Amino acid sequence: MKKYYVFLAFFLVFGANFALAQGLPTGRVITLPDILNLAENFGGFLVSLAGILATIVVIVSGLMYLFAGSSPQRVASAKSIFKVGLIGAFIIFGVGMIISTVRSVANDPFQFFGGGNTGYTCNSDADCPGSSCNFAVDPPVCY
Repeated sequence: MKKYYVFLAFFLVFGANFALAQGLPTGRVITLPDILNLAENFGGFLVSLAGILATIVVIVSGLMYLFAGSSPQRVASAKSIFKVGLIGAFIIFGVGMIISTVRSVANDPFQFFGGGNTGYTCNSDADCPGSSCNFAVDPPVCY
């Protein structure tokens, strides 16, 4: 019986190549910016979904508190759910703020720390508060 399993595995591994004898399908090359764009879109979707879920949790906890009546266990449960929902929302949106800040610092650190119009075109040093105009390049830019 084992012979048949070995033969079947051998056929599936090596026999499947004959089905692709027509050639590989052609398509677009996937580059790193494509992957980063996909990851950014997926992350944006997850942040939107987390915001919706946080809103639902806060609303449900409010309804639980409303219908708790005089039961201390239900009131405590509603308060703890509300607290956990708010902490989760702060974490989700706090991480978004941190990522946005790191991205803006990485793009132009001098602009973030008040260095003026670093990297922008200028006509004189007056156009570059906190820096100077570099006339050695064309067009002149603040540095």
